[in-house]
Amino acid sequence: LINELQMNKKAIPNGPFFQGWLTRIIDHSRNLSVIVIVGSFSAKSSQKHTQHYVYCAVDRKEGTKFRFALPDASDISVSEPLQKGKLDVQILWKDHGYLKFNHSHSVIDLSFDDSSRISIVANGSVPWSNSRLSFGGPEGWLGLTKLLPCRYFVHSLGSPTSYSLNMDGYTAEGNGFSHIESNYGSFFPEGWTWVQAVDATAEASLSLVGGKFVVGPFSPLTFVLCVRRRNGESLVFRSVDSDSPTYVLDGAKRTVAIQFKSILKGASAFLNIDSSPDNFHTVHVPTRAGFSASPGCQETYRAHARLRLVLSNQVTEEYEFPLTALEFGGSFIDHVISSN
Repeated sequence: LINELQMNKKAIPNGPFFQGWLTRIIDHSRNLSVIVIVGSFSAKSSQKHTQHYVYCAVDRKEGTKFRFALPDASDISVSEPLQKGKLDVQILWKDHGYLKFNHSHSVIDLSFDDSSRISIVANGSVPWSNSRLSFGGPEGWLGLTKLLPCRYFVHSLGSPTSYSLNMDGYTAEGNGFSHIESNYGSFFPEGWTWVQAVDATAEASLSLVGGKFVVGPFSPLTFVLCVRRRNGESLVFRSVDSDSPTYVLDGAKRTVAIQFKSILKGASAFLNIDSSPDNFHTVHVPTRAGFSASPGCQETYRAHARLRLVLSNQVTEEYEFPLTALEFGGSFIDHVISSN
């Protein structure tokens, strides 16, 4: 995996630099998901955080309720690592709570001024890959280079999680499974789509990222798809591994159709995602100037994904993912991106 110590450095000289964590809990028994995002930003030439962003949402059939804040720079502190080579991140929001991420558990307890509150305890982690090699993570072999201005780390694809919440008078407590990830670097890509899901049995999960990522002097459109299969194994397709994708990303209709064919793996993937444009809302994202909702990204937590895998022995596996998170960001909003 990528160097986890990069996840909790307080600042990077000669910014801009951002770091952020996303946790999403899916509770299929309640047809509900909970999302928490916390990010910190250091302006150009600053060695301290100059801006923070906190976002919490509860999504139900009746709609999405969310809160966000842009706290003062001095109100949030990010810990230094306590032990070299170990993931141990602690983020404290003065008078409002904290977040902790490590290999054994992740804990979130956050409140807002209107008494909205979300508490989460996720146990253990389900890794992206069982490989101990750096390229076992979503970045692949590019994670071994210094070419990427935006880094991507997935801590867990589906940790067993308990939660309690109070948002706009709606209260609930229950159990589900958490997807936990982090980004850090100089800036987000020009345009992108992001997909995340855990199926109703919690035996399978899905993670897709595609976008115009800066790689050295170039900005190619690249994709990575990770499927945690029912047998517990992960199957990963990457553009940079020559796993040829064909795709239509419709940011207006808010749909995704993408296929991967990997000669090396002897496998193919066919993914289709549908959603209702009425269910989307805006989330801030990091830019060179700080967190911004213009254009930010548009996302929903109620898309529906269907996946078919064709393996080397011609065995077919089919998966269905209700409550899929689907996001279109930057230049991908309201535009059609196609390989045709």
